[in-house]
Amino acid sequence: MSDEQDLMQDEAFEERIAGLQRRSKLLMLLLILSLVVALGSAAFAFVSVASLKKELASASDTVAKIDSGKEAEVDAPGSVQKVGIIHPLGSFVVNLLDPGNLRYVNCRIELEVEDSSVVKQITRREAQFKDAVISLVGNKSYEDLMGIEGKARMREELMVRFNRLLTDGQIARVYLTEFVVQ
Repeated sequence: MSDEQDLMQDEAFEERIAGLQRRSKLLMLLLILSLVVALGSAAFAFVSVASLKKELASASDTVAKIDSGKEAEVDAPGSVQKVGIIHPLGSFVVNLLDPGNLRYVNCRIELEVEDSSVVKQITRREAQFKDAVISLVGNKSYEDLMGIEGKARMREELMVRFNRLLTDGQIARVYLTEFVVQ
């Protein structure tokens, strides 16, 4: 009977060891998984910080360019820059050129002109102006429009397209009074 008890104790002991080995394997697997998640999070944070630094540097450059341009437009020290007639072009919802992603832009555009005759031209040719917006924005990707530079580039491209449509006068500025990318 003693041999049977020893044998049963040995089997129970081996079962405990097997259970502990399974638990240690599970614990090791969880530890490795945690390490992979931590390394992935650290890499993501590093890449995000680097990207934000680039965007901040480009935004600083853009602000510096804008500031230097504003100084040239001011008539006298301390005077306020003249604002022309603001004409609302309307609100636009345009799909972006992002394959696989269904993103769109919801924006409102207003134009600054110096003369009311330009407003009349814009009103008469409103369909062409709206088509220009939809054509331009619809050929942009999410990355093209994000950040200060992306929006500034879009304003410039719109102004060039709009001024090509006008026979007399020009558009002084293009304003994005609402801009949401969904």
